[in-house]
Amino acid sequence: MSGGAPPSAGFAPYVRPHDLPDFEAPPVTQVAIALHFIAPQFRAVHAGLLWDRFRQRYPIVEEAPPIHTEVEDFRQHQTPLVQFQILNVPPVPLVSFVAADRTSLVQVQRDRFQCAWRQGEAADAYPHYGALRSDFIANAQVLSAFADEQGLGDLPIVQAEIIFTNDVPADRAFSDIVTMATPSSRASSAELPTPELVRAVQCYTFRSDEDLPYARLHVVAEPARSERGDVWRLTLAYRGEPFTGRQVNDPLASVVEFLDEGHDRIVRAFADATTGEMHTVWRRIK
Repeated sequence: MSGGAPPSAGFAPYVRPHDLPDFEAPPVTQVAIALHFIAPQFRAVHAGLLWDRFRQRYPIVEEAPPIHTEVEDFRQHQTPLVQFQILNVPPVPLVSFVAADRTSLVQVQRDRFQCAWRQGEAADAYPHYGALRSDFIANAQVLSAFADEQGLGDLPIVQAEIIFTNDVPADRAFSDIVTMATPSSRASSAELPTPELVRAVQCYTFRSDEDLPYARLHVVAEPARSERGDVWRLTLAYRGEPFTGRQVNDPLASVVEFLDEGHDRIVRAFADATTGEMHTVWRRIK
């Protein structure tokens, strides 16, 4: 992958389960792998210094306002909240280090580190999870070494997440693409006409062997507008606390195990939530 990181030290390659569904031409347009951590001492100057470690692979720098990280609360079903913060220091912007071809990037802010791949203008083929996983590990190792050298501490990890975004041209009917239950089949009535907007949402909570909730998979199918026109967008996000139910000798190793698990659950959910007709279009081979 262009702009990729050097091989990840100390980690075996990803091994794909033999029964995991596979597609030769999946409609993946973006993948993000992220860590949410606690680093109140991280300042904007650190983002600038960190770029020196990534400059060769990611020569472009962009800034944006910091983004809000959704942290799973397993005490209750989550609903979006409006949050207000009183800060005694200026917020650190979201800084993106971008590869020359603009398809891969590393993003950092005070509480978040994210590696992402996005489809370029040439409709680049999805490089598959193993390559993105190697990039993430190598880049996270760079961040960890940088934090040690700068006296930032261990950057305690609160949450890990992996998100897949899939876009399908909107010239197909919603029901031709996904099997998720929607109100689209409801007939119009005198009170309510046929829905103009169809949005389907599913949420699954996963529990450890000790019956402790630790991860959620969110599946959202909705209309969207992309650079290539109107699409049906299917987003699958797996996030949670990566240490529950695991023996933690190396925090990054536990995170990677959690991400591998999340990837496999996302792939299975994607295959389950989409139709056999589209599997033929995407050339399902397993």
